[in-house]
Amino acid sequence: MSAEDLNRLKVAAAYREAAEFELDHTVLTLQEAVATALRHGEDPELIAELTDLSPSEVLKLRGGPEGEDATGNYLLSDLHSARIQASGTLPT
Repeated sequence: MSAEDLNRLKVAAAYREAAEFELDHTVLTLQEAVATALRHGEDPELIAELTDLSPSEVLKLRGGPEGEDATGNYLLSDLHSARIQASGTLPT
């Protein structure tokens, strides 16, 4: 394999990885926005229309108490530094 072909493959793989990361980030941002809108009392049907999601998909993103998202994970915007430090994810 030539150096040019090898370099082209590495660049293409890096672009793909960057695009996958960007898509994952965008999906998480949308999920957080939907969950926040629902917690603020917005109409799920309107959210579905605006986000091109089905109403059932919107309701799945409602999240639980204390800012948990649909997977049971906490949203970064809802975490307090004391909770983060208590969880051991950051040095105290």
